[in-house]
Amino acid sequence: MVLPYMVLPYMVLPYMMLPYVVLPYMVLPYMVLPYMVLPYMVLPYVVLSYMVLPYVVLPYVVLPYMVLPYMMLPYAVLPYMVLPYMVLPYMVLPYVVLPYVVLPYMMLHYSWSMRDHSSTTPFEAENLLILNVKLASEMKQ
Repeated sequence: MVLPYMVLPYMVLPYMMLPYVVLPYMVLPYMVLPYMVLPYMVLPYVVLSYMVLPYVVLPYVVLPYMVLPYMMLPYAVLPYMVLPYMVLPYMVLPYVVLPYVVLPYMMLHYSWSMRDHSSTTPFEAENLLILNVKLASEMKQ
């Protein structure tokens, strides 16, 4: 009669208490540990990414938009401001060179090529021109 009520509870009590003793000191740490470790293992990587973000976003996302106008400037300024001054001489060149340099030589060439070379040579023609000038000056006197 005494055994079940006096001794048995002391025998059963440890097993009844076991979850309350084992759980917090043996099982719970393993359940809680990841959450305790999480801030020290995962958080730095999360925070680091936000700390690193300006160094990643700034050069690759923001900076190009800041630098792009300065990079594009030569392509915007060059064709409309510098290039015309570089190209203009070459655009004007035919109108300057052709009539004043090329055309006289072409005309001279054709004028001599159309003549009969057996009768007069360019040197003779030059002598004739000098003679004509002398004759003209003599006639004026």
